[in-house]
Amino acid sequence: ILEEVEQHRARGPVLTLLDELLAGTDPAQGAALAQATLEHLVERGALVVGTTHYERLKVLGVVNRAKFRNASVVLDAAGRPTFHLVLDQAGASNALDAARRFGLPDALVERAATLMSPDEKELQAVLRTLSEQKAALQAKLDAAEGARERMTTESQKVERKLADVEREAARLRKEGKRAFLDEIKEARRAVADAIETAKAGDARALNKASQELRDLEAS
Repeated sequence: ILEEVEQHRARGPVLTLLDELLAGTDPAQGAALAQATLEHLVERGALVVGTTHYERLKVLGVVNRAKFRNASVVLDAAGRPTFHLVLDQAGASNALDAARRFGLPDALVERAATLMSPDEKELQAVLRTLSEQKAALQAKLDAAEGARERMTTESQKVERKLADVEREAARLRKEGKRAFLDEIKEARRAVADAIETAKAGDARALNKASQELRDLEAS
């Protein structure tokens, strides 16, 4: 792997896939060697995707975020993988839970738990707590996003309703203006008729019609 990376690195980042790197040896030494290998590959410009149960490697995504990033597969309530990948979250190893699920005697599993070092137990507890906290935060974010989408939908409905109201108001104003112009035309016709009547000798009709026209135009 190291030689392949060296041969191709001049062309750009080399994608390197590592599954359970150095898992088949002493756990402490294997974890140390795995960390050193990952650091070396990253420094040589490789883009590494790796799987591991080594707690040492999980910590890299917390203490050295500039170069490493954690990801884990979400488990369901029964501890089975959902194959839903979550970034920035290291998964806790569930060997003891899996052992119970596959039928190992409780006494055996409990004995194994007592053999774990305090540091191992604390790290597992921390990882589990972080996982639960992130899941709760994600649920809140999802709820907030749902609320935002509902508010956006309601806002769009209100905007459409306002647009309808404005169009209706414009229509009413237009119809009102048309009615007013019709009244002006009718008054002018009345004046014309009054002029004809005045020519026949009745000036009062002309005066009345003229006053009505002036009143309409003033309004």
